[in-house]
Amino acid sequence: DSGVDRVMVRYPAPRAIAEGLGLSPAELRRFVADAESRGLKVTVVAEWASQASIDELAELASSIEAGSLCLADTSSLLTPRKAFELLKEASTKLSGVELEARFHDALGLAVANSLAAVEAGAKGVHCSVNGLGEGPGLASTSEVALAVQRELGVKVLDVAALRRLSELVEKYSGVPARSHGSLMGDLSFTVKSWPRADLALDGRSPLWPLSPAELGRRVDVEVSRHCSPKALIHRAEEVGYLSLIHISEPTRPRLI
Repeated sequence: DSGVDRVMVRYPAPRAIAEGLGLSPAELRRFVADAESRGLKVTVVAEWASQASIDELAELASSIEAGSLCLADTSSLLTPRKAFELLKEASTKLSGVELEARFHDALGLAVANSLAAVEAGAKGVHCSVNGLGEGPGLASTSEVALAVQRELGVKVLDVAALRRLSELVEKYSGVPARSHGSLMGDLSFTVKSWPRADLALDGRSPLWPLSPAELGRRVDVEVSRHCSPKALIHRAEEVGYLSLIHISEPTRPRLI
């Protein structure tokens, strides 16, 4: 009645974990069949899929008629190579089911693993804005979208709107986005040292895979002892103090 067209159900992929929780494949099949009879598509999230055998994953896949199976690396055990191998094997042996992937970020590999999964054939990857999620969180939506666009040439989101989305989630969740790191943080496009600052002010991207303008951002200069004359002049002009500064002949800082 609410207009929902898809539901997700989480189920432990390793048989031992499911049995320990008192769950059974028959119970999962009943739930999926009931949802599908109501016209809903079902995504079965196979928790701890990276710790399950291919036969255990096939058992979960057999319960789905018109949905998808999401392989979740719940304990953050996979590397990009292992993520690629898992999705490649699953896409070969679990025919007839659409595969997705979800990676938790305990080791900071969730974005790289997500990209590897897409390259291996996953039809979708589960992300969250600002990487929010239980425990270490999930792959960041913005980082995955930008990685897929840059590396695979597939545009999945309006990247210029990602910053605004990040701010909204930060505001209403009460969880601050990282100031540094990725491309959404407040300081992600702040430069302070030669030669990076000079290159950035010339429209180059010395620290980022995309230009700040592509994300609706701009380069900011932090004044420090590492600043070049060019960066110092830029910052002074921004704050209205350029008339108070005289630099006779800007020279390139020494390379230490």
